[in-house]
Amino acid sequence: MRLFEVKIPENLLQIIFESFYTTKQDGTGLGLVSCKNTIEAHNGKIYAQKSEEGGSIFTILLPKIRETK
Repeated sequence: MRLFEVKIPENLLQIIFESFYTTKQDGTGLGLVSCKNTIEAHNGKIYAQKSEEGGSIFTILLPKIRETK
């Protein structure tokens, strides 16, 4: 997912996934950590990076589910 309007400074890209970290006045700091915990509970990973075109890119990787018969 690419967010052009959300510019996350490079030095914050790792801490945005920590509990209670927020930049919003009314934020709880639970949104991204909840996403991260859910994704990791399914053996996945989430990454944030700075986009060359401006804004930020969030990448979510989830393992392929094997079908059982």
